[in-house]
Amino acid sequence: MASHPPPRTHQGPPRHSYKPVFLSLPRRPILWWMSRAQETSRATICIVDPDAYTQKALANLLGALNTPIRVFESAEEFLAVRASVSPLCLIAAVALPGISGLDLLAELRSKGRAVPTILLASDGGVASAVAALRAGAVDYFKRPIPERALYRSVAGIVRDRSTEGALSPASEATAEHL
Repeated sequence: MASHPPPRTHQGPPRHSYKPVFLSLPRRPILWWMSRAQETSRATICIVDPDAYTQKALANLLGALNTPIRVFESAEEFLAVRASVSPLCLIAAVALPGISGLDLLAELRSKGRAVPTILLASDGGVASAVAALRAGAVDYFKRPIPERALYRSVAGIVRDRSTEGALSPASEATAEHL
């Protein structure tokens, strides 16, 4: 008869001292913390995209930049609160309900409120990319979005527009990892 080893018992606290953030947050909608950006005067990364999955994916990707993130489902929603938000960077889908991403970019520029804008296209060729860049977009990505390139583009904007002129060590490590 084979003897089995005794069951393992708890041997004190875990070796790591941190608690994962997603386990310590109260049960709220997954993007509830992004609305906190409106409470501060800090520059905010604004994401305008009707797709909830894309909103979450971009927020998770750019969360390492330690910059407030605010999500909008339409250009109209963004324009309605534009006065209360200080956008550091705008990431917008080209195809939006109502005002398109290109029209949003043109409207911001015509009002003298130019914001570094990255446009995301579901479909489109060279002609639409050239039109976006001529309209004043800083960058243009076709879906599926290349995470590394998008992160580096946004990190460059954050670095250029921040008062410190440098990213946090955690953000730099993430940029190098990607």
